[in-house]
Amino acid sequence: MIATSIWVVGTILSIPNLIFFTTHTELFPNGDQRVICYAEWPDGITTNSFQEYV
Repeated sequence: MIATSIWVVGTILSIPNLIFFTTHTELFPNGDQRVICYAEWPDGITTNSFQEYV
């Protein structure tokens, strides 16, 4: 029961990450690539978003 509760709470806490975060693959001229994960909040960009601070 305790383990199930931990899984449920963890899943609920991670829902904003599943909804509002996205990835972008940056390709470099030498063939390397970098995957960047960032937030796309509905009320604006990450640095000016009120929802990010809530």
